Amino acid sequence: MLNVMIVDDEYMLLRGYRKIIDWAALGLEIKITEQNPLTALLQLQETPIDILISDMNMPELDGPSFVAQAKEIQPEMALIVISGYSDFDYVKAGLKQGAVNYLKKPVDTDELVEALQSAIKHIEKQKNYQQMADLAMQAQTRALLQSTDTQNGKNLMQKL
Repeated sequence: MLNVMIVDDEYMLLRGYRKIIDWAALGLEIKITEQNPLTALLQLQETPIDILISDMNMPELDGPSFVAQAKEIQPEMALIVISGYSDFDYVKAGLKQGAVNYLKKPVDTDELVEALQSAIKHIEKQKNYQQMADLAMQAQTRALLQSTDTQNGKNLMQKL
């Protein structure tokens, strides 16, 4: 199961997000829902999150600042931004933080499911890339340890 955090200052929306889709069927679990983005930042320091769904217009901290700080805490998590405004600055801020999607309120259930599926694919690609990078590093280390050619060993050390 992948962990999801939803941050939105509208309490009724937070409750509604839990009910509009079958999270478990997507392999997702809502770990945290939070109205206050400042509290959400504190929770991000303690709880690993795979997907962050965030409103972009909140009174305690604006969405662009929140998502930037959230990505500093957990840079690998996938980001879906939501806004009731069609302000391009919010879209731009989300894209700058690597958002996998931008949804406009009121959120369409099918669009949310598609955005979550995109986020899941994004996470899977990241994990596969990391696994390949780890395997490549192991192969280079093994080659270095087994090498009797000192020049080849020096070249491999420079790559590491």
